[in-house]
Formats: sequence, structure tokens, C-alpha cells
Amino acid sequence: MSSNPFRAAEEQFFRLKGQLSTGRITQQQFDAALKQLVIQDTQGRYWTLHPDSGRWLVYDGKTWIDAKPTLGEADRIPTLPHPEVARMPIPSSHMLSPEAYRPRRGNSSLMYWLIGIGVVIILILISSLVILRGNLLGAPSAQNLPPNKIGILAIAFRIDPDSPGLIAYVGNPLTDPFTLPEGTYYVEASDQSDYWIALGKVTITAANNAVAFPTSFKDARGIQDPTRVRALKTIVNAMTGIELTQLIALQAASEDFSKPMFDPSVKPTQAHLDQLYAQYSILVSQQTETKAALDSIEPRIAPILPIQVASNSFTPNRSVFSSIKDKLLNFFNYAGDAGKRAGERIITTSAQLSPGDKEDAFHSVRADLRGGAKNFDELIAKIKSGALKNQAAQIESDLRNAPGYGAAAQQNNQTVGQIVRQEGAELVIRGGALEAQIVKTVLGDVFPDIKDGFKYADKIKDWVEYVNNAYKDPLGTLGQQGIDYGTEKTREAIKERIKSNLERCCSELPENIRNQIVEGVTNKTIKTIQQALMSDKPGNKNPAAKPGITATVKASDTPLLKPISPTATATSTPTTTPTSTPTETPTTTPTPTSTPDTSWIDGYVDNIGNQLVNQGQNPIGTAIVIDDLRNCLLNSVRGGLSKSDAISRCSQIIKNLPTVTPTRAATPTQQAIPPSLPQRPPGSGGQETPTGGSKPPGG
Repeated sequence: MSSNPFRAAEEQFFRLKGQLSTGRITQQQFDAALKQLVIQDTQGRYWTLHPDSGRWLVYDGKTWIDAKPTLGEADRIPTLPHPEVARMPIPSSHMLSPEAYRPRRGNSSLMYWLIGIGVVIILILISSLVILRGNLLGAPSAQNLPPNKIGILAIAFRIDPDSPGLIAYVGNPLTDPFTLPEGTYYVEASDQSDYWIALGKVTITAANNAVAFPTSFKDARGIQDPTRVRALKTIVNAMTGIELTQLIALQAASEDFSKPMFDPSVKPTQAHLDQLYAQYSILVSQQTETKAALDSIEPRIAPILPIQVASNSFTPNRSVFSSIKDKLLNFFNYAGDAGKRAGERIITTSAQLSPGDKEDAFHSVRADLRGGAKNFDELIAKIKSGALKNQAAQIESDLRNAPGYGAAAQQNNQTVGQIVRQEGAELVIRGGALEAQIVKTVLGDVFPDIKDGFKYADKIKDWVEYVNNAYKDPLGTLGQQGIDYGTEKTREAIKERIKSNLERCCSELPENIRNQIVEGVTNKTIKTIQQALMSDKPGNKNPAAKPGITATVKASDTPLLKPISPTATATSTPTTTPTSTPTETPTTTPTPTSTPDTSWIDGYVDNIGNQLVNQGQNPIGTAIVIDDLRNCLLNSVRGGLSKSDAISRCSQIIKNLPTVTPTRAATPTQQAIPPSLPQRPPGSGGQETPTGGSKPPGG
């Protein structure tokens, strides 16, 4: 089998064309198979074949155009390597006539020669499967590192049109998997050695809710690209800062995580507001670099965005990515406008002051904040002009020390507590689709340059402990009744508690704003509870672990970048690199624990894999299917099934494998991240355009 991914795709294309022309497959089946023949090279370019002419097309960020792929090292795709059968060139002068191919009596040399070549090819195919299994089961870069030195930094863009969002991750997938809500995502990541890779389109389901990373980014043909790694770190920094800002607001709304959120007895202080303003300044300083990082990723994500059709033109629905970018940048803008909001409040309140109150208020403001103003009216004029925007929040803080101004501010619902709650409300609403998952130990050992990471990790630890104490059992009897904390009943109980407190403490907020706050805080609380409960489940990856807290765990014999959990891990569609198998659950104590017998599984699945390859199956596709079988058997046995029951449960995986060429093996070796390809316009037949370019291939 050729190691040239473009050649392999061409061969598969013409096989499909032949099957279509002879009626062995339908047009719909052909189009579906063609969608699998999309290649992404390490420079982020997407390639596909024209459905009619078979010519190569490359995606230029807007449409598919004619191009000829090159095979330099920089253009090789980030996927698992496989050996190539060496071919000897045959001089034209040595071409044999048809007569020479007729069998001759007593002459068996040609037959032996053909048999020998066949044996060599079979051996190479089997060795390919073995090589792939080595990549599936582990990699030197992971095995040579202690568990606390393994780290992944990733971002996941949720590209579902109805719920776009962005989630950042810093952690060790061995112990803290990157779990996501159900949906479709685009994922990029870098590892502890700064190798960058794009997992591309990743589908997350309830059963498979964790991102599967390659065991070794280097072996999966990741690239050491400082620009892309820096963009990832910039976005993760921003996401961490956004999460930290929300937690600071929630901390103020719960009196330092000591009382129920928004309880009327909670009195936020000026210190809380100052802490929030300080965090705003940090965020604003990152805005320009974060926007540039997002802009650099947009061309790579565009090909897999949902397709929109307009005027017989097929283009990616960039509004999905724009929506994600807007959510992030709007958070920055809100932080940057803190001074503007403070100025508006000052102007409103000052209109109610008497001349004597104005004089007292003016002298309460520090001289270095006045901007050269000689009296209160000049101060207000400078605030209105925007000249004092940067220090308006500090001016407002000083003005509250004047009795007349303080009384007027209270009448206008502008006390410190009310401002903190109003700010927090906006932060929770604006940050609802933005999230970070950060493990502190991985930060210190692998990614110390994530600036806000340590502060966030400490704050999330306090938040988790607070939620577990205040909201884990909101009805007081859930534990006794055995009700799942993720049920709608529990959600409603927590929601009602937050809503009731919010109505009592913050009646000045519009009802629609209060409802948005309730939804945002409830979702954040429920998710924290569910993560904590997952850690507490018997036999789970680490009973002592909590979100944001990583306990020391014992390394398995073969470190695999896959969560050590009974839950299977989601893979991309299709995945860039076949995922590795789960390892046995680590423990925090040296006491040995009894585990189900899984020693038979490797031999069982290897035997099936060899049989499939010998039957002519694609070795790469077979390796992926066999790994699915291995995962299924491991999870079934660890879940308590016997050997026979596990085999019965997982046999469907092999039954789904076609008898000739596996559907999922539509040259997965050359595909990394297939973009969403548009349908042919009705009646067009996918014909070429007169401009020399081509319409996108059907799919």
C-alpha cells in the first residue's frame, strides 16, 4: 500500500468510480465515500478530488480551486506512517509480449515468483498492522516521561450553529480527560514538547464525552510551529482570565464562598470591586493579541464549518466562527468599558448633588485622579469627554467617601454591593459559552507561562469546595433518596434557591437579566457537582480528584493519552490518529486492588486483526476497527461482564466491517480533518465552472 496519501486517495477514487460505473454502489454511496477522501497537510491546507474529473482541488479559505499537491516534507499530513512496497521500474525494452504470459509446460518459475511477491506483500501488511498497534498502544515520548510531566494544551471550538462556544484545556489526559458537552467541535492542541496538531472535526456524544489525543504528537506527525503554539497559549490565557473574572464575581456574590450565592445578607465590599477592576485591566491587556490569534485560526477552521448556500454558491457558514469570536471579544470589550460605566454612574448621581455636596465630593477625590480639574463641575466635564475614563472607577470609589454623594448613589441603586452584582450578572451572561478546564499541577510542571492559570486553579478549588458544601444536596434528602444530582429535579431545586435569593437581593435588576443570571449560575453549579461526583464514583480514575485539583496517581505500565475511566473516549470524525486503549485504573495508595482478567484480550483481537488483513482488508482501517474492539472488550470486562458476554456484546464491531474494503478505511491514513463538503447543485452534476476553478465536490 502506498505511503503517498494523495496517490492512495487517487487509487481509492478510481476504485469507487469503477464500482459506481458497474452499479456495485449507488451515487449516494459514492458521494459519501468521496467525503472521506479529504486530506489536510501540516500546513493546514485541505485537499479533495473533483467528483467527475478526479482532479485535485485545494481549499483556499473561500472555495475549492484546482491545484497540484506537492510531497515535500512540509506537506506530509499529520497521521500515522506506514511502510511502502518498493517497486522496481521496468524498462520499456523489457516489456513482454502477450505470448510470454501464457503458462508453459514444466516452467513454474513465474508462478513461484508471483507467490514470493504475494508472501512479501502479506508480510509487509502484517508488519504495518504491528507498527500501527505500537502507535496505538503507546509512544516513547509518553513512556519516557513521568505522569506529572505529560501535558496537553488544547482549545475546542463548538461549531454547532445553535450553540457556538469555546472551551480551553490544560491537563494530563491520563488523569484528567478533556470532557465536553455533546456536540460538534474543532480541536487544536499542543503537547509538553510544543508539537502542534489539529484533531479537526470531533463529535462528542453522551457515551463518548472525552477528546482522544494521539499518544505521541510527534509520531502522529505533529509539527513544531512556534506561531501556532503561541496562538493556542494566547487563547488559553484569555479563556483562563475570563473564567477567573467570573469566579471573582461569584466569590463576591457569596461573601468569599461562605454564604449562598446572592443571599440578601451578603454585602460585597469595595475590595471585591477593586479586585474585579484589577482583573479587567489584565484582560484588556490581552485583547489585541487574542484577536490576532483567533484570526490566525479562522482559515483552518473554515473548511469544516457548516455550509451555507446562497446564489448557487457554497461557502462555510462563517457566522458560527464569528459568533464565537464575538463572544470572546465582547467579554474583553465589557471589561474595557468599566471606566465608561463608572463615568456614566458618576454623571447620573452628580445631578442630584447640592453645591455643598459637590464641593465635599470634589475634595474626596485624590488630586492625582482629577486630571487637572479645579472644581467639581470641571471634573464632571472631563468625565463626560472621556478624558478620565481610565481612572473613572477609582474616582467613583473616592466619591463614595463623601456623605452626600454616598446617599445619592444609594438612592440610584449604585452602592458597592449593587455594582458588584450588576457587573457579575453581565460577566456570567457574557461568559456562558466560554469555559476553561485547568489542572494546576500540569501548569506548574509543563505550562508555567499560562499567566492567570495559577490564580484560576486556586479560585476554582475554592469554588468546587463551596459548591459541594452549599449545593450538593439542595433538598437535604437527595442522598437518602438516591436521586442523581444531574437530574432535572435537582437542577430545578438549585435553580429555585438561586432565583429566590436573587429576587430578594437584586430586585433592581430587570427580570430577564435575573433569569439569565439564574440559568448561567445554575449551569455552572450543576456541572461542578457532576464533575465532583464522577471523581467520587467507585473504581473511577481517581477518587480523590476534584475539578482543578490533581492528586498524585500511580503511573500505568504504558502511559496512554486516554482517560482512565470506564467511559469510552470520543474520537474525531475521522480521527487524525487512531486512539490508544484504556489502561488500568491508577490508585492513590500502594495497596493492590483486584482487577478483572483482561490478559486474553490482546491475543484475541490480534488474531482477528491478522485474519482480516490476510483476507485483504485495509490494514490501517483494520487497525482502527480492532482498536475499537479492544476498547469495547476492556470496558465490558471492567464493567463486570464475563469473557463470553463481552465478546457477544462487542461482536457487532467486526460484523459491521465490510467484506472487501472497510468503509471507515476510506484511506484514513491520508485523511486528517475532512471539511464539510457542500452538495452538488440540483442538475449540475458537479460540472467544472468556465472560470477554470471547480465547484466543491459533492458529499
